[in-house]
Amino acid sequence: MSRDPCPTVTDRNCLRSKHRGDRIEAERARFDPKGAHMKKGTMVFLLALFLLSGLGKALAQEKTAITVKGTELNNGVVIVDVLKAGKGFELQCNQGVSSCTPLKSGKYQMVELPSNSGMYDCKDVQIYPDPSSNPGADQKIGEYCLVAK
Repeated sequence: MSRDPCPTVTDRNCLRSKHRGDRIEAERARFDPKGAHMKKGTMVFLLALFLLSGLGKALAQEKTAITVKGTELNNGVVIVDVLKAGKGFELQCNQGVSSCTPLKSGKYQMVELPSNSGMYDCKDVQIYPDPSSNPGADQKIGEYCLVAK
């Protein structure tokens, strides 16, 4: 006579054997609380909500009008003087980088990138042509580091 290796139903670490023809399968006898599936569903929902909120912030980037006053080159760094909402700023990038373009004087659109998403360790911005002076052109001109004067 065989003795039951699992004396109670709620014993989680107990192995039972089932005879199926010539095969013996060991299966884990475990107690599954009712709330386990609810907790898993809640975690998946919260993760999806978190990812969608981050996506919303990334897509909600607004373009700001800027005016370029001048550009200079100093020791391999391109420095562009700009006005944004009446305040003076500098855009800086390393000469030779593919996204570093010396800008001509005029109007442009600027998008401020979220922190830690650009190529520089500062407030990164992307520059686009002004739609009023160049309609239909919406390609990025360059990526720069925004520095307050």
